[in-house]
Amino acid sequence: MNKTITPRQFAALVACYIQGSLLSMMYYYQRSGHDAWLMLILGGILFLPLIFLYCRMLGLSRGEGLPGMLSQSFGKIAGKVVLLAYLVYFIYLAAFSLRQSAQFINIDILIEVPIWVPIVLMGLVCWYGSSKGVSFFAFTAPILCVGFYILLLFLTAFLFPRIQPRFLFPIFDRSWGDSVVPILLPFTMPFGELVCMTVFMGRVKVEGKGKYPLWKSFVTGFILGFFFVLVVLLRDILVLGPFASILSYPAYEVIRFASIGSVITRIESVFNLPFLFILFFRISIQLWCSIELM
Repeated sequence: MNKTITPRQFAALVACYIQGSLLSMMYYYQRSGHDAWLMLILGGILFLPLIFLYCRMLGLSRGEGLPGMLSQSFGKIAGKVVLLAYLVYFIYLAAFSLRQSAQFINIDILIEVPIWVPIVLMGLVCWYGSSKGVSFFAFTAPILCVGFYILLLFLTAFLFPRIQPRFLFPIFDRSWGDSVVPILLPFTMPFGELVCMTVFMGRVKVEGKGKYPLWKSFVTGFILGFFFVLVVLLRDILVLGPFASILSYPAYEVIRFASIGSVITRIESVFNLPFLFILFFRISIQLWCSIELM
């Protein structure tokens, strides 16, 4: 197996996958309201031990990626059964993401176009992206990760005049029992989906014979992606307030409020392409992981 990803590229890949969960934030707001950012933090803390578990399992599998990890952990037969479960899970993720992306295109970009049109077109484009393999992901991820941070700073500056700190209060005005599902939501989506990254682990160039210090790259990518989503959540809450819980895609629809005076307004159409590309990148990763396990 050719190892074609550097540790830094792997970190960028993890960050990009998390950045691609922008559309999923609608579920955070619906469950948590203005406490969505706090639920994200608690869900992220809950997920951290799994990163070290994945990397430890990789070390035991001698860098063979997810199939080797499962074989070493469960045995050959049971490992194949668990591998099949992961394959079904990855296919489900790709189908769910494709459906969600098509709905976004149908509602906000290609209005009144039958939904099967964006599903077919997006599916074909993502299939093409997955066919490009690891080299495509390794090259694109760092550029995409940095690019989205630049766009985040740019857009936040446009929205800064509309920020209202009062929308952030009261903080955590719910019982711990009512917080279980909201905390588990970011833990499973997108953090739980990072199990896809274990398929790439066997392709990472690791310095030092027999050593697998990939937890550093994994944690770095996790922090980069986590911080990105956290800033987006806080920005949307501070700008949209209670409307964040009823809008279809708050992370996109908040752009309609961005302006600088009366000169620069209605810039949401400029962000259509970046949104579509990060969705394309995310689905392509899920498809590639599915193909690798077949």
